[in-house]
Amino acid sequence: MSRSARDRLGGDDRIRVHHLPADMHAAAPKGPEDDERAKLEPVLAETAGNVSEAARRLNMRRQGLYDQLQRLQIDPRAFRKR
Repeated sequence: MSRSARDRLGGDDRIRVHHLPADMHAAAPKGPEDDERAKLEPVLAETAGNVSEAARRLNMRRQGLYDQLQRLQIDPRAFRKR
């Protein structure tokens, strides 16, 4: 895999469901990371990317949520209102 392609994937060689076009999401196999993502992203949207508030609503430590977000390559800033 080329360096530019790897950079677009966030430095990871694996292609994840969120890298696929939206019309292909339903056909993609679901895994535990997709379940975690489905749990976290709506809460981040509700809290406009406020990780502290999202952690409270999810009943978890803020650092634990940051760790999960990093592992799943979710940027909370993407949920902030402009």
